[in-house]
Amino acid sequence: MGKVHRHGQAEDSTACGASIGAFNALNTKGGRRLEGEAKNAHNRQIEYIMEALAPHMETLKATEDQNERMAALAYETYVMVEEMLFRIIDRKWMSKDSKLVLLGGIMINVDG
Repeated sequence: MGKVHRHGQAEDSTACGASIGAFNALNTKGGRRLEGEAKNAHNRQIEYIMEALAPHMETLKATEDQNERMAALAYETYVMVEEMLFRIIDRKWMSKDSKLVLLGGIMINVDG
């Protein structure tokens, strides 16, 4: 888990790269987010993921098996997105006849 061999590439690459990059950055910094000038203002996706993952780092690092760790990271990323959606969706406008559809999915990267 956490890597996939994509057609045309010589080596496996990470999947999801942003989540794994955020985990690795937090892991090498002892669970702390980037600060000041080190903060990458041009990569808000990884900054957002780092902020959301920081409270879960000890649990993620406690997993001994790499596959289990990557599965737990994927789950935490899913929960992060779900929580973000419920924070930004304003449901006060809804009445009993209102309709709101949220369509999402999970992409599973596999070789080939």
